[in-house]
Amino acid sequence: MTYQMFVNGEWTNSSDEKRIPVLNPATIGHCMSEALGPRFEIPHGFACTIMLPHSMDFNLPLVATKLRSIAEAFGTNVYGLTDVQAGMEAKSSVVSLMRSLEMPTALKDVSKFGKDRLFEMLEYVLNERQDIYNLPAYDPMRITRENLTYLFDDIWEGKFSTTTVLNNGEL
Repeated sequence: MTYQMFVNGEWTNSSDEKRIPVLNPATIGHCMSEALGPRFEIPHGFACTIMLPHSMDFNLPLVATKLRSIAEAFGTNVYGLTDVQAGMEAKSSVVSLMRSLEMPTALKDVSKFGKDRLFEMLEYVLNERQDIYNLPAYDPMRITRENLTYLFDDIWEGKFSTTTVLNNGEL
């Protein structure tokens, strides 16, 4: 398979010779980055950058202890904070760094396509991408239509509400 075949969508997730050979498992951030890049004509690294804080937010309740370490690495005083609060600080630090580098956190700020193109990917991620990357085994959060809908909206708008909404406003 060539990169151009990938960009043109000339492959399937069936067991034929066109299947994408993914050698390593990934979490939602990398899975989405690989899907976003070709569909929105943005470089993979740029897509990974946009996805990083969104994937942190998406998985926050289940990886808060790990995110605490990131907050500490940014120099945030996390003493007295819960793991979830420290995880939110980590996400905020990443977003602040992105903004200081003039990197967008919203796909709408770099896309020449509309929001509908993003939401066309929902079934694709649910029915194909998560199997290609074995997300059920490697991403802490179970992927559902509901949480992907919130995540996609957040990615488009550059907001971080997935965790809060899915937990009824409580963390």
